[in-house]
Amino acid sequence: MSGPLKPLPIMDTVAEVYRGFFAHLGYLPRLALLPFTISFGLNALVYLTDGGLARFVLELAGIFPVALFGYLWHRLLLFGPAPQTLNPLPSFDETFRRFLLYTALLVVPLMLLQAAMPPPPPPGADPAEIAEQSGTMFFLLPLLIVYILAVIGLSFLFPATAAGKRYGPGEAWQDARGVKFALFTIVLLTLIPVQVLTWLLLIPVGTMEASTGLRVPSLLVITAATYVALPLSTGVLTQAYKTRFDWTPPPPSTT
Repeated sequence: MSGPLKPLPIMDTVAEVYRGFFAHLGYLPRLALLPFTISFGLNALVYLTDGGLARFVLELAGIFPVALFGYLWHRLLLFGPAPQTLNPLPSFDETFRRFLLYTALLVVPLMLLQAAMPPPPPPGADPAEIAEQSGTMFFLLPLLIVYILAVIGLSFLFPATAAGKRYGPGEAWQDARGVKFALFTIVLLTLIPVQVLTWLLLIPVGTMEASTGLRVPSLLVITAATYVALPLSTGVLTQAYKTRFDWTPPPPSTT
């Protein structure tokens, strides 16, 4: 990117993210309906699948609706409401394909890490089993830290790609130098309220599920929470990109 890079104030950015979220909240149902429906359907199929390759393929397919919504919301925040940015099914052009590829390249390693994570030991578990699980966690924890650092370092890749820029991982990593801690803190401060609210909602839903055996309510809560966290996390990346590069949308075409 050309031009001097700007600093990234933490609290001002968090405030702008929430301001942008509520200012565009009316567009959320329109842009999220299709991705939400696909995600919910895939989550239900994952629940009905015992595991193995079928489950992994379904989880892999779940990357598409997340990338689709992220792309749509980035463009809405970058360019503002317009017929092109409010189309819930954009053209799957080269820009979107690059965005989908970058999303997959960052999500798949997390999926593999999650699959390798051992479940928490049950009460009264054998000490040898606990020691084995602790050893696995001790090995995987550094990989998880490296993954988080990599994701933070590549943050600008997504808004830049959604804006139609030819912008690679190397450039994103270079431009994030000096603001990785700020980015991590902004994401944390922005998403903690959503996470807490999700936990609170899952308490009564889990009680109802235990008494009725119905899994649909918790799947709905989890999917809905995802599509509240997504516009907020996308908002963090977009606002950070705007601030860092002093970016303004190009004037509308008169042709």
